[in-house]
Amino acid sequence: MLGVNIAQSQKEEEEIKPKRGGFFDTGTIVSIVLISLAGLVWGGIQFYISTLDKKIATVDTALAMDSGRLVGEEIDRVADFDARISYFADKQKELMEPLDMMTKLEESMVSGIVLTEYEYKHEGSVGNIHGVASNFRVLAEQILAFKSTGLFSEVKVEKTERDQEGQLRFVLEATL
Repeated sequence: MLGVNIAQSQKEEEEIKPKRGGFFDTGTIVSIVLISLAGLVWGGIQFYISTLDKKIATVDTALAMDSGRLVGEEIDRVADFDARISYFADKQKELMEPLDMMTKLEESMVSGIVLTEYEYKHEGSVGNIHGVASNFRVLAEQILAFKSTGLFSEVKVEKTERDQEGQLRFVLEATL
């Protein structure tokens, strides 16, 4: 191992040794910046929470004052009026619109049938349909047409008779 120099010179040792920076190297600066940013965000959140608490307190006092004014007879009138409106709105949904009913009746009519009268009884949701037909076959087709529309759950012949001209007069009872 002759000729191998194991010792290093002073210049080579300085190049190999990492240079040591001062206190304010990049790692320390980044850490300080991150900590200060986190502090600013935390402070901003705390400020926003305090403003929201103030707004909530303001709304709570206004609500307490307004609810204090609505006592006794006034609040009972408002509640009664609201209950009536709700009741009639529910009832209106249950009732069938007359125009819709007449349109469906018109669409399901068979040629050879003339309707002369329509009565609707709310109790039981029953409609009486009076009309004139040329024969029983046409009347049977009309009953099938009424049943196929889905408008009526049940269609019954209540009365049939012949008039002086030989036309068949009928009364159908149709349950909605």
